[in-house]
Amino acid sequence: MNTWLIIVEKVLGQPKPWQALMVTLTILILLVIGLTTLIDRTIKSKKKSNLIALIVGVGFALSLAEVILCLFGIGSTYLEKRGDGRPVDVDYQKEGPWTWEKNSFHRLKTPVYDYPRNTNRFGLSDADWVDSTGTYRILVLGDSFTEGDGAPYDSSWVSLIRGRFNQDSIKVEILNAGVCGSDPFEQLNLYRKVLAPLKPDLIIVATSTPDFTYDGMVKGGMERFDKHGHNISLLEAAYSYSRVARLFLKVCLGYNDMLIRTREQDKIASKTKVLAEDVVSLFANEVSIPIMFVMFPYESEISSGDYDYNLDDVFSSACDQYSNVSFFSLFDCYTYRIEESGFGHKDLWWIPDDGHHRPRGYALMADCIYENIKLDVERAVNNKTTHIRKVPS
Repeated sequence: MNTWLIIVEKVLGQPKPWQALMVTLTILILLVIGLTTLIDRTIKSKKKSNLIALIVGVGFALSLAEVILCLFGIGSTYLEKRGDGRPVDVDYQKEGPWTWEKNSFHRLKTPVYDYPRNTNRFGLSDADWVDSTGTYRILVLGDSFTEGDGAPYDSSWVSLIRGRFNQDSIKVEILNAGVCGSDPFEQLNLYRKVLAPLKPDLIIVATSTPDFTYDGMVKGGMERFDKHGHNISLLEAAYSYSRVARLFLKVCLGYNDMLIRTREQDKIASKTKVLAEDVVSLFANEVSIPIMFVMFPYESEISSGDYDYNLDDVFSSACDQYSNVSFFSLFDCYTYRIEESGFGHKDLWWIPDDGHHRPRGYALMADCIYENIKLDVERAVNNKTTHIRKVPS
């Protein structure tokens, strides 16, 4: 299964909806031809023609349904709505780091916004970095919210706290290693294979519930980087290419875009808890310098009044086991500042079209993170040490 899917991906890249449609129609046509040929050669009864007509009719109906669903965008995934296609995620089988192409240009683009990015020699959307500067160095790991999807480069939360440190005359260097589509396991792999030689003094890992309820549930933990990779199932392949299959899996079987059965809440909660504990343990045991895990809320979590699955409690408990790891949640800060500012959720997030922050949202995120790290960083810079205070649970 994986072999032919990888070949298709190599030819098509991340297939656009019309490319996925062509693959699906080709498979349907070949199935119809194969089945009708087999029936014609093996069945001698008078019902043979009726059976062939039935197969042709079903094949035509499925093909027509695929065309109509694709034409009207019914069943489009988030990635397809962004114009990226819905890939069969063969990339998370590879051992290499999750980055953009080195020294390249790309756009963080949806139907409602379009922001350009240039990558450095590491394939990350930031200025280039030298191996060592002698300045207190903070390496920030994260996903699209850290790269700054939904805002200009200078309005990401990482860029904004750079300005805050400068205003307060605290001399630090902050490296933005956020990558859209990444998760903490990929970020640790990136640190292992690429970023460790940069010798940061502090690592901040910005994470959120979907890193575990979606990415982790689909891709697994660090085992995805072993030589066997992740086995792509027939179910995943069908969902990736066929709109009819998606409709059936969603309506009849209760699957979501990540092929997780949303009714299995206990299973999701249990697995995400294990994944969160694992990622804390992996970072703590592999990285000797201080690490701060930051949990930020999605708009839906602020609207509901709580994090999904209470992963902040899981993180807090896991981090308490290690002397070099601390944790803080942004939930209360978000709630307080939203009430204080009077901004509506549509001022802070691209909703309902997209769930990423608007520039004002990243300013909120920067404020909340800065107030949590400023004293520790300032103390470390002044004392020329990498010791940080444990943040109370």
